[in-house]
Amino acid sequence: MQINKIIILSTLVLLLSTVNKSISQNSSATDSLKYLLEESSGIEKASLLKEIGNNYLAEGYHQKAIPYYKKSLEIYCEYKDSLQQALVIRKIGAVYYHLSDFDKTLEYYLKSLKIYEHINDQNGILNTLNSIGNTYSRYYNNDKALEYYLRSYKMSEQTGNKKGLANVLNNIGTLYFYKKDYEKALEHYNKSLLLDIDNIDNNDSSSMSPPIQNIALVYYKMQRYDTAINYFHKALRLNEKYNNKRGVALVTNNLANLYVRTNNLAPAKHYLDRSLKISKEIDMKQIIRENYYLYTLFYTFKGDLDNMGKYSDLYDAITDTIFNEESSRLVAEMQTKYETEKKEQHIEMLNIENELKETQLQVRTYWLSIFIIAFALVVIFVIILAIQKRHLLFANKTLVQKNLEIVASEREILNANAKMSVVVDNDIKNLNDNNEKHPIKYESSLLTDEQKQDIKSTIINYMNTNRNYLNIDYTLSILADDLDIKRKYISQVINESFNQNFSNFLNRYRVKEARKILSSQDLNYTIEAIAGMVGYKSKTAFNNAFKKYVGVTPSFYLSSMKNESLKNKIQISHLAIQNI
Repeated sequence: MQINKIIILSTLVLLLSTVNKSISQNSSATDSLKYLLEESSGIEKASLLKEIGNNYLAEGYHQKAIPYYKKSLEIYCEYKDSLQQALVIRKIGAVYYHLSDFDKTLEYYLKSLKIYEHINDQNGILNTLNSIGNTYSRYYNNDKALEYYLRSYKMSEQTGNKKGLANVLNNIGTLYFYKKDYEKALEHYNKSLLLDIDNIDNNDSSSMSPPIQNIALVYYKMQRYDTAINYFHKALRLNEKYNNKRGVALVTNNLANLYVRTNNLAPAKHYLDRSLKISKEIDMKQIIRENYYLYTLFYTFKGDLDNMGKYSDLYDAITDTIFNEESSRLVAEMQTKYETEKKEQHIEMLNIENELKETQLQVRTYWLSIFIIAFALVVIFVIILAIQKRHLLFANKTLVQKNLEIVASEREILNANAKMSVVVDNDIKNLNDNNEKHPIKYESSLLTDEQKQDIKSTIINYMNTNRNYLNIDYTLSILADDLDIKRKYISQVINESFNQNFSNFLNRYRVKEARKILSSQDLNYTIEAIAGMVGYKSKTAFNNAFKKYVGVTPSFYLSSMKNESLKNKIQISHLAIQNI
């Protein structure tokens, strides 16, 4: 019986909204809906707008879905359709969930929950409780997540909702996965999967994909790779059948990750290429970032230093892009909030002044009112400053977390590079032999592109394998002597290939070393000592360089390291856990 159930999984559909079942997930269907939209009005128009939003959400075009959902919501509010209002608001929350905007996700989910509770819609309440639990889980607030999951579980038991029970079991399994209790995680995922199998209705098995994907991840962590591959392929077939591009990109990335780490490079390359292509189509930067990271490991194992460097640079670039977009969004939100509150304060002040003039209050009463207003404004201003400081602190802690992920990635790459040490050493020896045999290799006044690339590779290899640059008095001339290459050629290559001067180039490597030291869990050095260890004469110069390249001061970075929960996040940063 159990074997038959597992065989059934290969033919089942992936996670899609029930609302979207009758609509083809392709651009022609969306265009058809838009055509119908031009001739519709009222509730019919609201329904079409919602369906277009559903299509974009299912296809992974999250930003496009938002305006259609919001226009639909306006019409439903106009017609006072509470049920549809709650549904659309929850959909908007789901969009922000996929965009990793967790504040807005919770805002919309809680609004939806309030409406569902008001109209006593049991299914709506269950789904929304589960969604809120998922959101807190991604916040790494497991206690809050479990609180909402248990509310959902209790309600599902009372109403006999097997589908709701399956959803909650899957998500509780994810909490155990985060805690590295893989046996309990597997137990809950399998219970969820069995409930879904027993609850198949009209061939609608859309809820079965998450536990399949998550079971594969558990077996991967348990190093049972053959079983993990089997489940990943089942999940992949479901995604392919229903053209869920986001699901395909995630599963193929996970398969590539497994094959790379088991040094099975041929299938790894196949799934990496496929995942990257789809991720670019739907602009999933986080998956693209994971792809570039795996490409770096892939070419490291193959001994292809050029492609390893290429994808390492691409990984750094997209990481910066993600950080910049997130920072811009946070700054824009804070600025908008500040401007709105500022205008409200100004309007409030004008209204109070006009009221005082109209009522012709006595001077004493007038000044007393002004004093009260001024005091209130000071309190509001202090609150605003406190909120802004809190947001800034959160942004900085997020930045520290991302830097810790980078350090972890660099360490993993370095460990992989250790396997290639013989190849690298031979390359360096051959390069030195060539320099001895051809002493006039760089004697011409103009360097060819091949010579520039040769010098660039020599510099990168030297900086990655030697620590002389940590000496306080290290200069461009010393580097030239170490490499036996003219000073002006090294300067030229650094300026043209790295788009920076030698000082910035040197600071970048020193700061990377400092960041690695500060990320150590058993750190016993002061900031001043670390500054001297990585080549800085003064603490001020070190602080300035560290903040320029990392984004926060060394002292803030060090204090953030004391937060154990932040360090634990790194352990799952390269796994894609799929919630319902």
